[in-house]
Amino acid sequence: MSADAFKKYSQSPQKRIAFLELVEYYVNQSPRWTPADGALLVNGLIPSPQGRRDIPVAEGEARQLDDPSLPATLQQLRGAKRVLEDYLDHVRDGDLPSGDEVLSDHFLKWCYDSDQAPWHVPKLPEFLRHLYFPGSKEHPFALSVADELASLKLAAKEDAASRIIKTSGPGKRPGLYTEILLAQDEARQKGLDHSDPDVIWGILDRMSNDPGAKSTRLRGSDREGIKYVSPEGPKTYTYKALKKYLSRQ
Repeated sequence: MSADAFKKYSQSPQKRIAFLELVEYYVNQSPRWTPADGALLVNGLIPSPQGRRDIPVAEGEARQLDDPSLPATLQQLRGAKRVLEDYLDHVRDGDLPSGDEVLSDHFLKWCYDSDQAPWHVPKLPEFLRHLYFPGSKEHPFALSVADELASLKLAAKEDAASRIIKTSGPGKRPGLYTEILLAQDEARQKGLDHSDPDVIWGILDRMSNDPGAKSTRLRGSDREGIKYVSPEGPKTYTYKALKKYLSRQ
């Protein structure tokens, strides 16, 4: 899957990854919802606090699943209210069991089977991906969530690599030059000081002990520094060397 395929989401790979992981969290790691939680989630809103019994009235009382820095829209809140009312009507009619909570799978299947208007459940297809196989009528995506995440992470890595090329400057480069630039890029994205050696060292140290890190050269760390593999063999990069390098930037 090429990076062009992600343009339809109008999101950066990083934001799309965060969204998919948030959906996965609610479906699989926190699967007990109140009906109000479910109504908010299928409308692309974060139920805060989870376990609520009603739908917020004001836009600022809920945040977007796509981008938690953004508030809810009135359309989303109205959609969530309509879904909740419909669910409770089914409970009163005896079509659904009463209770304060419902399993995520049951709520999502009810949403699909009850033919909710698409504009009342805009994020339902994203949640159904965790219940059905790609290519089925309930799963309108070509890729599974796992495959899309793998493609997105590759796109994010390529994006970070392109930034490295654009920001590379002349002069002698430290042994962990690429990893330092990756760490600085991560610091910028998190709103941290990318020139602070303590910040960059903390990210490098975490990367060195993370099997899934962007760099495959890192081999852990100890009191001496961060271990890595170079063409000349195993080496150690020290905090003192990092501090000296960053002071020249």
